Amino acid sequence: MIKHKLRILILLIILLFVNSKSSLINAKDHDKTQSHQQNNEEVKLRLFDYVVAKDGSGDGTTIQSAFDAAIEKENSYLIFVKNGIYDFDIDGYASLESAKRNVSLIGQSKTDVVLRGSRKAGSGASPDFRTSLCQTLAIFGDNFYCENITIENRVNANIAPLGVALKVYADKAIFKNVRLLGYQDTHLTSNKGNHRQYYLDCEIHGTVDFIFGNGICYFDKNLLYLEPRPNGSNSGNCITAAATSDENSFGYIFNNCIIDGPDSQNGKYRLGRPWKNSPRVVYLNTIMKIEPASIGWGDMPKNAPTPKLMAEYNSRNKHNDTVDLSGRKISYLRSDCEDWRVAKNILCCQDAADYNIENVLAGKDGWNPRIKTTSVSAPKNVSYDGNIVSWDRVDDAICYWIFIDNVAMFQTCDLTYTISVSSENIKVASVSRYGALSPHSSVLKN
Repeated sequence: MIKHKLRILILLIILLFVNSKSSLINAKDHDKTQSHQQNNEEVKLRLFDYVVAKDGSGDGTTIQSAFDAAIEKENSYLIFVKNGIYDFDIDGYASLESAKRNVSLIGQSKTDVVLRGSRKAGSGASPDFRTSLCQTLAIFGDNFYCENITIENRVNANIAPLGVALKVYADKAIFKNVRLLGYQDTHLTSNKGNHRQYYLDCEIHGTVDFIFGNGICYFDKNLLYLEPRPNGSNSGNCITAAATSDENSFGYIFNNCIIDGPDSQNGKYRLGRPWKNSPRVVYLNTIMKIEPASIGWGDMPKNAPTPKLMAEYNSRNKHNDTVDLSGRKISYLRSDCEDWRVAKNILCCQDAADYNIENVLAGKDGWNPRIKTTSVSAPKNVSYDGNIVSWDRVDDAICYWIFIDNVAMFQTCDLTYTISVSSENIKVASVSRYGALSPHSSVLKN
């Protein structure tokens, strides 16, 4: 009798242990399911809100039509621009108003999406716009993100060299893989000292003061290209004309950039000159394929301010040798008096360490521009069987674009798409929540 009761007790203990273990496993599985669902909820599948296409295959044919349609969204209003030359002299000039925040303007490719204008300023220009009004593209809305686009002011440099390609009067604006083409005054950065802007992997071309204005602007891994001067002039170019607000601790920061241009500019151009307020310009870890004049920096011709800081750290030439900075300018003359002012011109490694993205751009709201510039992974296992293209799901992708013979044909949130044309050149790209495109994955035909 005792043995029988003991057996029953042992069986009950075993059953309790099995049930508790099963419950624990089920609970863990439930937690995993919950976590997976939560992760999926973080990235909501969605298509671009508006597609611009010159051939009429999108929602509109002009950039301004997309800006007009934009509404503020939590994770950005997404605009996709198909390849084409968008001539603003014909289509009308585009401006994103200040009330339109959180807009992403994504081009299909940097070289083949061209926003072009020819407004000009200065003596001899007709019509004669002021410099701050002659831009091809104007951005006033905060939290703007732009990628894979060329913006050009093609004003004839021999007639009227002043012509702005891009004007950005906005805070927390980001440009990635964007090319700005112009001559004098190519890019007007801001009219306010507290505006923060981030430029990653961009190209900026010009002659004189081709990056100018106010704001806290971080140029990361950019190409600064000095174009030849008009009318065969051998005069030296000048890259920047900063107008940093007096209260700013930072102004223009160029980090890991490359300076290049024709041999005619080697040893002649200037890194910058003071324009207004208390200019701050810093070049860090610059590769100078052509070198500036030994003096490095220049003066404005009249009533220029004393720069707060115009300095370099670890400048290197095309052979990766250290550039001699011993002759760099340190004194600036006010043309309305005989008073020489002194500014720092070389940074030590401790100084340079302060110029990281977090210190420069975070501000009081902790802004991190790299959240938007980070692309998702390219699709894997892309295949084409019959007329169906398929691929694996990409973590954090909101949708996918299918390109056929370099034409942006379809966007979808699914992992397959049925196409009606035959081609050996089919590619798929995934899209981040802010519109950033992944590298394209080529299709392997079954």
